[in-house]
Amino acid sequence: MALIKKGVSKHPDLIEIVRELANANPAHRKIFIHNLGWDTIVETLTFVFGKYGEIEDCKAITDRVFDKSKGYAFILFKHRSGTRKALKQP
Repeated sequence: MALIKKGVSKHPDLIEIVRELANANPAHRKIFIHNLGWDTIVETLTFVFGKYGEIEDCKAITDRVFDKSKGYAFILFKHRSGTRKALKQP
């Protein structure tokens, strides 16, 4: 990480390449949400979290037998900026 910071400080044009590489990795754009209500659906999550950035994928985990939410979900934003904005909110 120190090497990247040093390189970018000496060559500011590299920052866009670093951002593109970071945005390419889904681990930097995915968040886990828990304590959701049993009636939570993907559409609701997309509406609520969409205000922080464009959503690439949203998975509300459901119980196969009862077809109800298990109370958690995963949201994958298109860009890291959306992830950061969402994580700053309570």
